[in-house]
Amino acid sequence: MMKKILFIITIFVCFISSVSAKELFHLGEKVPDVVIYMDRVNKQVYYQPKKIYRNSTNELVYCIQPGVVLSSGEYDSYEEFNEIFNITEKQFNRIKLIAYYGYNYKDHTDIKWYAITQYLIWMEIKPDNWVMYFSNLNHERLDDLFIDEINEINELVNNHDENINLKKGYILNNRNEITINASDDINRYKTSYGAIFNNQLVLNNLNYGQNDITLTIEDYNPVLFYYNSDGQNVFKRGDVFKKQIDLYIYVNAGKTKINECNEENFSKDFIGGTYEILNEDDLVLSTITCDTSECISNYLPIGFHKIRVKSLPDNYENNDHIYDIEIKDKEITNVDICSLPKKTAEIKREIPKIEDQEEDSNEESYEYDDINIIEEDNTDEIYMPSTKKNSFIKYILIIFILITYILSKKCDKNNI
Repeated sequence: MMKKILFIITIFVCFISSVSAKELFHLGEKVPDVVIYMDRVNKQVYYQPKKIYRNSTNELVYCIQPGVVLSSGEYDSYEEFNEIFNITEKQFNRIKLIAYYGYNYKDHTDIKWYAITQYLIWMEIKPDNWVMYFSNLNHERLDDLFIDEINEINELVNNHDENINLKKGYILNNRNEITINASDDINRYKTSYGAIFNNQLVLNNLNYGQNDITLTIEDYNPVLFYYNSDGQNVFKRGDVFKKQIDLYIYVNAGKTKINECNEENFSKDFIGGTYEILNEDDLVLSTITCDTSECISNYLPIGFHKIRVKSLPDNYENNDHIYDIEIKDKEITNVDICSLPKKTAEIKREIPKIEDQEEDSNEESYEYDDINIIEEDNTDEIYMPSTKKNSFIKYILIIFILITYILSKKCDKNNI
């Protein structure tokens, strides 16, 4: 049940939208002193052009079908080509251009231009066996009437593709200000890369390498066609240029790739340094921080430059070396920058104190008490401090002293 209700609501909303989108039109003032004569083989028609307005906006529209009466009913609108209008796509596109370059284009403001525009639209659409020309109110044929104006519109329409003479791409040697001549219709476009005025595109914020430029018409006014099955079909004048134009400007440039390495063993280690690229006047062109193994600069101007180390991680020594590079167009120049790690601080060896050393239970210990040897007639003491590490030496010294003592006693007895 809920789905059925939603379905009915959807149909109702669509019906309301469809009705609100329909348009009504009304006739306005006549173009004075001029008539368009049409010989439709079996029927002759004299039509004094009248302006036709869309009710909702009061915009001017033009008739599509020669000699058909305007309907008082509602019209459906179409922006794209549709076969419902019974014209070819080529005719569809050409009458849009005729309307654009006709009445209200530049100085085409006199009401006569409305009649001329309507005449050319019908001339484009009419069957080949129909005859059509201008006449006065007395139905006298005027072959030379408006001939210059007709030729002017036809020339503008025929040259339409050349009006905006912007190429898809441009290549520059430097990024100084560039001025590109275009048509007067480009004045309605806007771009963030510069300014557009006096039929010129002036660009002054270019980067080295490729610049993707977008020109956009902000107040784009599409051509709309209106269909009514019971009467004349009409359409309103609108923009015939693209709402957006994409082009690129390439400023000759190249890049550099920094290959970090460890100066201690020249291995390609990732260090994570920050580097400055300078031109010959020591002006910083770019700064690179190597936060990945692919350490590649932005586009740089071609020529000779320098690289210096701005900073390195704390575990690396300062690197004051300057690296010379040459940047070539559309190439990546490799440069190896090796930095030296800081040496590990030497750990001071603390010599242990004798009294703090512990006895090694696995070693044979030679311990002796301090020895005092007193001769009968000599009060001098021979003192030998006890050690553990030097116990073997101490033992030898004691033996040596004992032997010396025994020998001296024997010598004394012999002397007696």
